[in-house]
Amino acid sequence: MKSSESALKFSLKLFALFTLLFFQACLRDDFSKLSETQWSPDLAFPIVNSEMSVNDILIQDKSPTVIDADLSGLVRIIYDSDNYSNTAENLIILPSGESNQVLNLSPQTIQTFENNQNIGFTVTDSITYQFSYPISSAIDAGASIDTIFFKSGIFNFILSSTITQNTEVRIEIPQLFLQNEPFVHTHTFLSGGIPDQAINISRNLTSAYLLPGVTEQIEVKLRFTIERTNASSLPLNGALDTESSFSNPEFRKLSGNFGDFQMPFITNDTLQLRIFRNAISAQNLSFQNAETTISIQNSTGIQANYNLLSVNGFRNNAFIPNLDISAYSFPQTIFPQSSIQSAPSQQDYLFDANNSNLEDMINLFPRFITREENYSLQGNTVQNQFLSDISSIRIYQKLILPLNGITLDLQLRDTIEFNFDAINRNIEELLLRLNIDNGFPVGGLLQVYFAYQNENIPGSNPLIVDSLYTQGNLVVMEAPEIDSNGEAQGTAKQITDAVINSAKWLKLKDNNCNRILINARLTTSDLGTLDVRVLDNNLLTIRIGARIKLSTTF
Repeated sequence: MKSSESALKFSLKLFALFTLLFFQACLRDDFSKLSETQWSPDLAFPIVNSEMSVNDILIQDKSPTVIDADLSGLVRIIYDSDNYSNTAENLIILPSGESNQVLNLSPQTIQTFENNQNIGFTVTDSITYQFSYPISSAIDAGASIDTIFFKSGIFNFILSSTITQNTEVRIEIPQLFLQNEPFVHTHTFLSGGIPDQAINISRNLTSAYLLPGVTEQIEVKLRFTIERTNASSLPLNGALDTESSFSNPEFRKLSGNFGDFQMPFITNDTLQLRIFRNAISAQNLSFQNAETTISIQNSTGIQANYNLLSVNGFRNNAFIPNLDISAYSFPQTIFPQSSIQSAPSQQDYLFDANNSNLEDMINLFPRFITREENYSLQGNTVQNQFLSDISSIRIYQKLILPLNGITLDLQLRDTIEFNFDAINRNIEELLLRLNIDNGFPVGGLLQVYFAYQNENIPGSNPLIVDSLYTQGNLVVMEAPEIDSNGEAQGTAKQITDAVINSAKWLKLKDNNCNRILINARLTTSDLGTLDVRVLDNNLLTIRIGARIKLSTTF
């Protein structure tokens, strides 16, 4: 809508300011010697020049509603709902794998080194140990993950030595791959007879991967060469000390078997059908060619089973039958995504007049549509499954209501704030002129109420003080001519006046009115029985002007 009641407030405030300035100007001159005079000026000014399209008449708030048009211009109302699980990266937190190992040289190596005191003499030795990386504890006890592809994180490895000889150490972790090569690092401790030296090795895990294996034990291989540089002996215990950990690891992909891992929904999926603004009742509301599609998207590499139990419609004090879903046999298999680079696997279930009672359900005007459903991942069926960091299950429903073949007999109410205090009390007459140019294939009856609402009590109902029209004299908004296709031909033009006299105006002022309630009954032709088509170029233009006659004595 291009204008609203705010324009009326602005115009009336402008008029009130003009009136105040006029009387202040009059006070500058002395009229005391003149006889008392009754002055009744007329002031006229425009208030509203409004043009409404289908987007202004159909409500879209509190629902992800889309109003669009097809290639023929036919307007469609599209309701969307989305129910989805958390992503895998929010459900699976990789372990840090912290480990601390104290390592001893073999007795044979120590004895061999002690038996030869020649400077430059060397011995070699190797130590292999394992540390735990319990990835299944983050997924499911029955999971068996063969590969972790990292997205980010740091691998830290600290090696300390108490050997007081030159010592070259080669560190290898065969299950950790960096740039497609197993982790290998070589370092030489040039002791010079100084014990307790240490190195800190850090590796970025971006694009790295880890093979935890069935046992979830990560193997570390140390091979070292010791060169005698002095007469010191090798330590019998604690020659080497290692600390390792994964800092803030995040995965890009996990592959293997996921046991009974599940991804519960984090949303409550409800379609909220708010078609017309502030609907009070619907004697007749009929759509043709309505359809709804329930789509299940699986962006995991795990097969899922989906079970739709019921689709239910709700409206207060109304019985609305459940949707007949027998066209499909549930539960249904939802295939896994084929690869991390591919689009999610999707299965669609369409319900329309050909395979269900959808139109019967919709034409009873439900306010909400909900689903009872469940799904489960079949993570223990095969080994070569995967989860990416953004893997999730999404269940999406779209309801399309084409405004084609629609019949309508609907009661509506709208509430507008109105500042009555902006207008002077000394009004002899207030005339409102409505100039209506209707291009929609619908007519109606309009009534206007004036009310007081206590703004200190949130949610309180307005108290009606008076109405603009007397019973039996409501404004008739005429519909244009309708052709055989149900489309409006041209527009229906009309002008109507409404008068508020001085007594009614004082009544509204004295009762502190601050709301205007517009009550309308919208009806398609032939008392709501003629099918019509609403097009995107249908417009309703309303121009409102006001004439105020003041009664002033001076």
